[in-house]
Amino acid sequence: LYQGFPNTLVTVGSSLEYQKDHRELSKNIKGQKGDLTANQIENVQNISLFQQIQWSKNKLDLHQLLRWDVNNYRLTDRFANDGIQDGNQSFSNINGAMGIGYKMNRHNHIFSNFSTSFEMPTLNELTNNPNGPGFNPDLSPEKSWQVELGHRFDNKTNFNIHTSIFY
Repeated sequence: LYQGFPNTLVTVGSSLEYQKDHRELSKNIKGQKGDLTANQIENVQNISLFQQIQWSKNKLDLHQLLRWDVNNYRLTDRFANDGIQDGNQSFSNINGAMGIGYKMNRHNHIFSNFSTSFEMPTLNELTNNPNGPGFNPDLSPEKSWQVELGHRFDNKTNFNIHTSIFY
């Protein structure tokens, strides 16, 4: 967090996430645990770097965001009955956002934003390969673009209205 520039707030950061699960699945026979159908170790890692700039002066607000993510999925199959289906897949994505706002008066503020995003496939989706064992190489993150226009009315008491139109 840096506030050395007039009317500007700069944020730079990173995150690191790690998840490891041991998953065992069995047949369900009228509520009773049946034969084992899966035994696997699932690892998911995320590393991200991001920066954001917010600038305000008089009635104008601007903001900008940039984020880079690297995601790694690894599956170690311990159930040999259906063939070993180990897999490993990595994805790298850059997303951003830009926005502008204008304070029309003390109570009314209009704004517009544009941003990009992505959603990672789940391990279940990655391992459900119609072409055979291993990860499905045809899957990648879903990507989207969003545009938003909005108005905010704040009377500084208990009555606020926020409306947005987005695509």
